[in-house]
Amino acid sequence: MKGYFLFLSILVFTFSEKAGAQSNQTVTSGATTNAVSFPGTGCIYNWVNDLPGIGLPASGTGVIPSFTAINTGNIPVTATITATLAPGFAYIANAGDSTVSVINTNTNTVVSTIPAIYSPICVSVSPDGSRAYIANAGLPGNISVINTQTNTVTATIPVGLYPNFVVVSPDGNRVYASSQDSVSVINAATNTVIAAIALTSTAGGMAVSTDGNSLYVTGENANMVWVINTTTYNIITTIPVGADPVAVAITPDGTKLYVCNYSSNMVSVISTKTNTVIASVDVGSGTFGISISPDGGRVYVGNAGISTVSVINTSTNTLAATISLGSGIFWEPYGICVSPDGSQLYVALANSNKVEVVDTKTYKVVQAIAVGLSPNSHGNFITGGSGCSAAPIIFKITVNPVGFNPVTGDVLIPNTFTPNGDGINDTWVIKNLNLYPQCTVQVYNRYGEKVYSSIGYGTPWNGNYNGSALPAGTYYYIINLQNGTNLLAGFVAIIR
Repeated sequence: MKGYFLFLSILVFTFSEKAGAQSNQTVTSGATTNAVSFPGTGCIYNWVNDLPGIGLPASGTGVIPSFTAINTGNIPVTATITATLAPGFAYIANAGDSTVSVINTNTNTVVSTIPAIYSPICVSVSPDGSRAYIANAGLPGNISVINTQTNTVTATIPVGLYPNFVVVSPDGNRVYASSQDSVSVINAATNTVIAAIALTSTAGGMAVSTDGNSLYVTGENANMVWVINTTTYNIITTIPVGADPVAVAITPDGTKLYVCNYSSNMVSVISTKTNTVIASVDVGSGTFGISISPDGGRVYVGNAGISTVSVINTSTNTLAATISLGSGIFWEPYGICVSPDGSQLYVALANSNKVEVVDTKTYKVVQAIAVGLSPNSHGNFITGGSGCSAAPIIFKITVNPVGFNPVTGDVLIPNTFTPNGDGINDTWVIKNLNLYPQCTVQVYNRYGEKVYSSIGYGTPWNGNYNGSALPAGTYYYIINLQNGTNLLAGFVAIIR
């Protein structure tokens, strides 16, 4: 019995190695596969398939939907799918020439220029990174929708006059556009305005609570922030802040709202629990653009009057650093956005027609990228996500032919043979094993000793070991077809 348990331990160990392939699938031809999603939030992956004959295209982007598997042969076929993380892009709204410059954030080069946008000034990327919404301040006033896979405008949505800001809800279902005296509510699925929230002053910057239930809107001429219920569209309360509040940003945990007060040269810090100002942080001149690091530890504020970026420590709400920008021209940094991994800060400089890239560890400008005329681009203008896999993701989809036995497949394994020299059933003939030339066959005795091994099975086993006939009895086998399917294991009896 000791040898028998030794063999079982070998068998269990072998199966445990195979159990690690969690994302592999095996289906029968004509059946529907499971959809395949990829790790992270807002991460976009490009994938390739080395065997399109199974019913899946040779390449694609994003989630792999379920599909009807195809196998017209008589043996299983296995496709290998390799998914790699797509590069992130920064969408820079150039108000001066009505274009959007698209920057590859891996290479920091402009890879596309999208025309036919009317005085674009603000950008908001959807949470899944598939769309970029552009607020066009020029008449007649609309929001352009850009497909980030094709970098083309797929829709234009009329809203109120002179839309200044645009923001997308955390679930991606709603888009809010602020204009002179209202906020338009857009259904992201249909690209239609479903409501207009009337306000008493020019609406400015906006942020949506992390649960999506509240919309925060600055009243630029009223020196306050409106808090709006996103279900009823009623104003819940108003919060007094500094002079000329413009851009706002909410921390990832949703507990604090930071408001840039353009004429007061300071940032108001609001508790979203109490809807009250809990701190004020003095920064530079003409505070406008704002972005918060993914970990919530730093707030970056662009100072348009002195071409600097102020860095606020959110734990203490104090000024942690001041970043000098390279050009040195006044009235420049409007758009400001931190990369999804927090390593780089992108600053749109309206008067130099450039975007400067800042290393957030050293607070030094590491690159300047030429874009269109008068890049404003305030808002969340960079695609990308959190929890993405930098390493390639590789998995297999095996499609069995119709009638394939999921336990033994098309391989028929007899459990006895009689090697007695009478010419009948003298070898262990395994039907169809010849279809798997790379297979391995291993046979053990009751003590766990290997008595037969082969790669391929061109010559059936005759029941011998080292040239001598093995005694009658029960032996145990493990067959690996080397095609991604489960191991075949069981017993065979030698009868003499």
